[in-house]
Amino acid sequence: MKDSKIIIKPLFSITILFISFVVNSQDYAENFKGDICQCMQEKGVNLKTIDNVYEDCFNASLVSYASLIDSEFNDENVTVKFSKGQVKRRELKAQFKYELIYNCDIYFSTINRGIELVKEKARLTSDASQLQKQNEYVAMHPSYISYFQRAQLHYRLDDLENAKKDLFKSIELDYSGKNDKGARDQKLLLAQIYEDQKQFNKAIEIYDKLFLNVYDHKVGLLKAIAVKKSGGKYIPFSSETNKNSVATETENDQTSAVSRRVNNASSKNVTLPEQSSAKVREKSKDSVSKKKLRSLFKLDD
Repeated sequence: MKDSKIIIKPLFSITILFISFVVNSQDYAENFKGDICQCMQEKGVNLKTIDNVYEDCFNASLVSYASLIDSEFNDENVTVKFSKGQVKRRELKAQFKYELIYNCDIYFSTINRGIELVKEKARLTSDASQLQKQNEYVAMHPSYISYFQRAQLHYRLDDLENAKKDLFKSIELDYSGKNDKGARDQKLLLAQIYEDQKQFNKAIEIYDKLFLNVYDHKVGLLKAIAVKKSGGKYIPFSSETNKNSVATETENDQTSAVSRRVNNASSKNVTLPEQSSAKVREKSKDSVSKKKLRSLFKLDD
């Protein structure tokens, strides 16, 4: 009897230690993000420094969590274990870049302020006199590009309803697989309109469908901002990404057709479409790549 008690006691202790280790492994991500946020608060951030400060704070905080990350992998092969650890570190760096929006106020306010400044600049450089030229372009070339360009102008002029109508038509016409990027841009702009109209659930659903993987931090940021503005908490991305049609208003038969088009749409790149897709394709990658924050909203021509 005494021997059994002696055996049970260490087994109980081992079990408690194991459970504690599992819980700590599962919780380290939240603590990791909390340390990054605290570091950013201490350093201070603005629109020009936010990317570099995030990088520095991630690396500095990683010191405390590297062993927990590596403990997730039990491979006997040291090279394999090292490779998996490197992949995990890259994934966390990309994932935290949008997840911090949910619970790091200084990070959210800085990025959101930058987005609003870019949108405001675009609206200040647009006026109704440009609409006649866009109307003529649509009349002469009724394509997904012309409708999309006019939708962009309507959006900059704060005419959200006409912007949506042009987007529905543009997506309907943009049915070819080679035009996936254009369709993606259109859906991102549609999501922005829903956000401006306080229809956050529709915007969030679109972002869920567009999300590619943890490295798709632009869509991740946009969704997180929408959730934050709606007063919600962290919502993981759907595992059914890009499999279902985007929820849109059932205004008429045309809208139903649009939903079918959106159902098959996906893209390799992520940019918020306030610049013509046709123009984007004509530019080199270097000319398109501006500041990371501004690339979320290409509102200026």
